[in-house]
Amino acid sequence: MPGLPEWTRTRRFRIVGGVAVVALAAGGVVLGLVLAGSGGGGPKVATSPAGGTGSTGATGGTDSASSAGGGSSTATSGSAGGTANAAGGAGPGAASTSTAPGPQKVSVMCTTVTGNLESAITLGSCSQLGVTGGSGTFPGSLLAGSGSGTVTWNGTGTTSFVYVVSHPPSQRRKCPEGDTETTLRGSVTGNSPVGVGNVGVKGPLRAKVCVDPRLDVSLLAGRAFQL
Repeated sequence: MPGLPEWTRTRRFRIVGGVAVVALAAGGVVLGLVLAGSGGGGPKVATSPAGGTGSTGATGGTDSASSAGGGSSTATSGSAGGTANAAGGAGPGAASTSTAPGPQKVSVMCTTVTGNLESAITLGSCSQLGVTGGSGTFPGSLLAGSGSGTVTWNGTGTTSFVYVVSHPPSQRRKCPEGDTETTLRGSVTGNSPVGVGNVGVKGPLRAKVCVDPRLDVSLLAGRAFQL
């Protein structure tokens, strides 16, 4: 500077130069910190879709560590959900049940009829052994007129019925000469079954029998006693 001694000017120049060097060094440090920060050197936190968190590696350039951390959380929750769904799906299947039909009433066919109007009539060779025991009896007096009656089966209970007795015209009778043809028509009205699985007899009563002069009863040939 004009007017100042030479040593003064030199000293002031050195001070200013030193300040400039210090400022430049500080700026370099700041710039270095900025550059280091922009380079991704700091830790980086990533959040996985499943809610898990994890830090990346030292470089912070990839999310592989975070993905691995979050991935394990996702896999765990997915497995738990799959297990829950499987358990829930088993519920309706276990609750479903099937009901088998119970025992049913049956129709009965007996292919022999023997007895006398003044005693008892026996039905023989009857179907449905569990229901009939193979045979049954009812009073012979029932064939004298219409009304109601009961068959007592061979150890398997009874069957009640109502019926009407009729006699076809003489020219239409099919019984042997001298016998009286008698037709029974009716229906079952009730059962008192005995035995496991036996619920009784159902259906209409149908029969044609022949009564000879001695009042003996037999089944018309080719027919069955049905009820």
